[in-house]
Amino acid sequence: MTMGALSKTVAAFLVAGAFACGPVPAAMANGVAAELVVQAAADRLAVSSDVAASKWFSGGAIHDQARADDVLEDAAEQGSAAGLDQDRVRALFEDQIAAAEGEEYARFAEWSFDPRSAPQAPTDLSSARARINEASSRLIQAYAQFAQKTAAKPACGAQVRAALAAEVSRRGWGAQWARGMRRAATHFCTG
Repeated sequence: MTMGALSKTVAAFLVAGAFACGPVPAAMANGVAAELVVQAAADRLAVSSDVAASKWFSGGAIHDQARADDVLEDAAEQGSAAGLDQDRVRALFEDQIAAAEGEEYARFAEWSFDPRSAPQAPTDLSSARARINEASSRLIQAYAQFAQKTAAKPACGAQVRAALAAEVSRRGWGAQWARGMRRAATHFCTG
């Protein structure tokens, strides 16, 4: 066997082995997947439609400063327990709140222009907030690992953009949701 043939055989074996083990996230090169951070943020953002539906029926304001303050305080405490800087976590969650509120405003606008597209029944706000809290906890844990190994690296932006594009595509989200995700990811990278 020639050296070229041997190289091709070894390469084929390695590629086949990689596929046999399943997909490997692109950001795993640094030991932490940007995909996990983005997925948790997307899970959190996805609940904004249910929150909007609840507020649509209740007449509640989209911006709820008391709730935002509680979310920021809780996130800062969880982040600190995970070894993160509290100010960094607050900035990260201010982005999550801004993205969610943007989506809620978009739903209100959509439903105002086309009332037939509006929800027919309210959603349970406490259930929606429980899902937000769960996604927030996952986001903090994923970000704690991500921040240690990836957030300050030059490749961080490219990894986050790739993860955002993949997640938006996987969920079948359009341009409005993509904008929300970009807003949610504003402070994922520190460099």
